Amino acid sequence: MEKKKIGIISCFDMQNVNYGNRLQAYALNAYLQKNFPQYDTTSLYFGKLNDYLKTKNVSIIKRAMGKVKREYLKLTHKTGISSSVSERMKRFNAFSRKYIRMTDRPWTWEELINSDFDVMITGSDIVWYQWNNKIRRSRFLDFKSQKNFKRIAYAASFGRDWIPEENIAEVKRCLENFQNISVREASSVEMLRGIGITNSCHTLDPTLLLDKSEWEQVMSPPERCKLPERFIFVYMLGGSKNDREQISAIASKEKLSIVTVPNASGNKPHIDDGFGDIRLDNCSPDEWIWLIANAEYVITDSFHGTAFATIFSTRFLVTKRKETFNINNRLFDYLKTIGQQDKMTDLQTVKGLSYFQWDMDAIHKRLEEKRIVSKQYLADALKD
Repeated sequence: MEKKKIGIISCFDMQNVNYGNRLQAYALNAYLQKNFPQYDTTSLYFGKLNDYLKTKNVSIIKRAMGKVKREYLKLTHKTGISSSVSERMKRFNAFSRKYIRMTDRPWTWEELINSDFDVMITGSDIVWYQWNNKIRRSRFLDFKSQKNFKRIAYAASFGRDWIPEENIAEVKRCLENFQNISVREASSVEMLRGIGITNSCHTLDPTLLLDKSEWEQVMSPPERCKLPERFIFVYMLGGSKNDREQISAIASKEKLSIVTVPNASGNKPHIDDGFGDIRLDNCSPDEWIWLIANAEYVITDSFHGTAFATIFSTRFLVTKRKETFNINNRLFDYLKTIGQQDKMTDLQTVKGLSYFQWDMDAIHKRLEEKRIVSKQYLADALKD
């Protein structure tokens, strides 16, 4: 009998060097392949897909002001591309081709609407991030194809806890066509209830569907350098020069080396200049997992940096993101889920790591309870 087909749409593409983005794409794909072999599962990725649906007409003046703002942000938040990013991206894409069952090239809108999937799943990561005056149709599964496919959202994230008023009607219209909806942040359940979507539930990020032993099968130690026996792994997408100076002071006090991925976002901010004892510019996703698993501590402002630290029972501290597009609610939400809100801290106030306590047994108990709910959600959603 021919297998039915699942297509996964998320923020996954082959043009970024975001570890969490790539690993959540692997995790959901791998989990579905292992636990639902009756389906043929494929992760879709796109190039420059112009699938924006305008939710409000914007005046010429406002469009011009928006363009000026975007150019300003480019100048102030992007001071040059790291020379190593192209090599890092090659290693990211080699990981994807090895481990993720995906399309062999970027898809177009025409291919999407002519596809023949029986089920489409959107999620995870910030697949439902909101722009003013527009939404992305592909990520809300707002299209018809050759089959009347089932629409499922798994751990879809808005990245923050509000929806622009002009987008609400279209978001609601799209979600009313879903058969099953789960979101990554518990706060999103209440937010959706507020716009009349009452059938959503809270599930874990896909990376947390896999346990430690499953992640150990795809991790590997960095090949091109000798690492210290004891180290703090620092993975910072934002932050400041002062934060990095404080981390250096903490590491010195604890007599630990610092291993870091500089320019983690793919840009080259000056705040990373000279920071860290070991700087792994070309770190691949499998090496990134190994570093978290083998660190004494992880200091990060990343949702997935925090998630993987909990998977491997690595002690961690979380710092707030300070950039313009603040998306700290996903960090707050996850820390609340695992009962570790005190690990969100201002680094400038941290005198030492011994002031914190991590009850890993309690963390894993909370995660396992939520993991059971999350797995049952997928089992129910994929019933024929």
